[in-house]
Amino acid sequence: MNELNIALEHIYDDLKYKENINIIEVGTGYGNNSTCVLYNYFKNKGKKFNLHSYEGLKKCFIKASEKWSKIGNVKIFNEYFCNKEDIQKLLIPNIPSYIVDYKEDNKRLVSKYLNLKLEGNITNSINLLPDIIFIDCSRFMHLTIINKCYDLMKGNLDCYFIMEEDYFYEGNYGELNIIQKYFKLKNVEKIKNSTWQWHFIIFKINYKL
Repeated sequence: MNELNIALEHIYDDLKYKENINIIEVGTGYGNNSTCVLYNYFKNKGKKFNLHSYEGLKKCFIKASEKWSKIGNVKIFNEYFCNKEDIQKLLIPNIPSYIVDYKEDNKRLVSKYLNLKLEGNITNSINLLPDIIFIDCSRFMHLTIINKCYDLMKGNLDCYFIMEEDYFYEGNYGELNIIQKYFKLKNVEKIKNSTWQWHFIIFKINYKL
């Protein structure tokens, strides 16, 4: 059992009573990895569920859409899941001046995200209220995605977040530390990786700081 399945097992008892489970995935990629894990997990549980997955990169979106086009309860969207203004307000200011594991300064990533602000296709709405939000995104975008989720959920604070911890270095949970500067979290669990590339963090939002 991979770590994403383990994370889902940790929260399933709180969700199994629901008639229908709504899942948002941010970061589809080609639709071959976490999308499959999420789909197969709830299918194997015999649960009714909807999975809406967001992918900003066009080439990935096309492949993922082709893969999932015949599955009625899975929809793929070619959108970056964030508020456009948060690229400047939240993302760029929280990129460390030096990226420890990349062994480089932040100039490349700052340039990458400035281009995203100008050219990216940004989501404006969602048409389901999620019970689970799984975040598998580019490094340091986690905070902007969570802020977008907070805006769109309109008070649904029972939503579970599961995210990859993309900046784990020297025992530090870098992405989690950034998020906790802006949000008070609760029910935080850390699942260490063995087969997956990154550790996982599970949490709910208590309130915005």
